[in-house]
Amino acid sequence: MENLLSPNSSLSVSSAISLPDSSPIEKLLTEYRFLKSPLESSTYKSSRITGLTVEIGEVAIFRDRGFLFYFTDSMERFREILAALSVAWDLRTDLGIQAPFSCFEVVSDLFRNEKSASV
Repeated sequence: MENLLSPNSSLSVSSAISLPDSSPIEKLLTEYRFLKSPLESSTYKSSRITGLTVEIGEVAIFRDRGFLFYFTDSMERFREILAALSVAWDLRTDLGIQAPFSCFEVVSDLFRNEKSASV
C-alpha cells in the first residue's frame, strides 16, 4: 500500500497553494489550517477546530479528541470532509453556539443529506 503523503498517491491532485516539497494532501491540509505535529510526522492538528487531528498513511484517518470518526482513501471525500467541518465550525462560531462541537455529527449530517438528495 502506498503512503498518501507521496506525490503519486491516490489522494494526489493539484492545489492552488504552492509549498515546496509538499504533497497535494499536505497543501490541502495547510489550506484548511492544519499544522504538522512535531512528534509524529504523519499527524496534522487543526489550528481552528479544537481536538481535530488527521493522520496520513495508507488512508487518511480523522480523529476528534483522539477518537476515530472517519477514514478514507479518496481525495474527493477527504476534501469534502475538510470542507464540511470547516463550514460547520464557521457557522457555529458565527451563531455564537456554545455547545460542544462534534466532528462525528457533522460528518453524519453530511452523509444523511447526501443520502436524502439521492433518493
